[in-house]
Amino acid sequence: MARTGGPRAKTALAFIDKEIAQTKREIATLTEALDGLIAAREALSKTVLHSVLGTKPSGMAGMPRSHAVQQILDGTEKPMSAGEVAEALRNMGRDDDRAAVAQVIYYLERHGHVHKTERGKWIGTQEQSQAA
Repeated sequence: MARTGGPRAKTALAFIDKEIAQTKREIATLTEALDGLIAAREALSKTVLHSVLGTKPSGMAGMPRSHAVQQILDGTEKPMSAGEVAEALRNMGRDDDRAAVAQVIYYLERHGHVHKTERGKWIGTQEQSQAA
């Protein structure tokens, strides 16, 4: 009777499981990057449209995304998630999605304009923001 398993089969399965996990991580990273690119394209399309039409968005809607996110996080006492910031921006007439807002928050964090207070929550660092 032939053996169907053994150390080689277990090693092969472990290797495949490791490859699957790595591929899933890569897909997640690429999906996040794709979401950011799509959001950037949408923002650029709106800018081009306003340029062609000769119009200028007003208020928070006309502000660069990074400035709008910064303003929201500087103006709050309670730390906010990227989704909460995106919702606040929508309430002010913008249509930034969570993924695009998250990318801006990470950028602002790297440059010292916001800081993380807990997992997935940020708040503005008003002192540094005013100097920027």
